[in-house]
Amino acid sequence: DPSASKIRRMKMSENNGWIKCSERLPAIFDHNGYERSDVVMCFGIDQPDYDETYVLAYMIPGNRFYGFNGECTQITHWKPLPQPPID
Repeated sequence: DPSASKIRRMKMSENNGWIKCSERLPAIFDHNGYERSDVVMCFGIDQPDYDETYVLAYMIPGNRFYGFNGECTQITHWKPLPQPPID
C-alpha cells in the first residue's frame, strides 16, 4: 500500500529513523536455519541494572532481542543498520 509506505517514511524521519517496538518489529527470516531478524541498532536496556544505551541486536520469534551479552532486558526502539560502504 503506497500510502502506508509514505506514512512509515514520515514517522521514521520524525524520530531520526527510530521505530518504536510497540509500533513495528523487525522482520524475521531464515538465516541459514536460524529464524531471526537481521542485526539492527536498538535502544533500551541491554542487561538488568544497566542504563539505557545503544545495542546491536537481532530479534527471534517471541519478540525477544539478543545482543552480544545475551537476551536484552528491555528494547524500546530499533532501526535498520545503514548499508555498508561501497569502496
